[in-house]
Amino acid sequence: MSAFARSVLEEQSRWQHCISGMRARDPQALAWLYDETSKVLYSLCLRMLCDPAEAQEVMLSVYRELWEKPDTIGNTDALQWLLLRTHAKALEQIRRGRSAVPIEGNAAGIAGNLAREEVSGAVQVLPQEEREALSLVFFSGWTAVEIAASIGAPLGTIKKRLCAGMSRLRKQIAGAGENIH
Repeated sequence: MSAFARSVLEEQSRWQHCISGMRARDPQALAWLYDETSKVLYSLCLRMLCDPAEAQEVMLSVYRELWEKPDTIGNTDALQWLLLRTHAKALEQIRRGRSAVPIEGNAAGIAGNLAREEVSGAVQVLPQEEREALSLVFFSGWTAVEIAASIGAPLGTIKKRLCAGMSRLRKQIAGAGENIH
């Protein structure tokens, strides 16, 4: 087994151990999880909400949810679950009209230290229309219908841009080696 494969397995083992600790109500497991993920989650919240206090509130509510109901994570990857829940809760805030977010920027804040260069690079080379549509959906909480109405494009066109953009990002980040231009 290569050194890289061993390090991946060790990392997975640490995450699994942490979630087991959460289920056993071990506060040190929560502390470790917070130390490992808080910068990424806070970056996502701040990018979406543009308000440090709201970002902190949303992030802490996700940790509280996991602490109170650790079985909700199931067999899902812990970081993936945390990012999805954080994103969903931030969208709830936006949809309640408490926050708005500008569309400039990229998705590098989501990935934090894990794959910042890969995500940022993949997003930056997407065609402009796909990059803008994904940014509006992911960071501003807009629906495809809202984007279509806002820019005067057919709904089918917006859906195609979103689908194509996500597909290109998946392939690029997964290392499919496909040129995404």
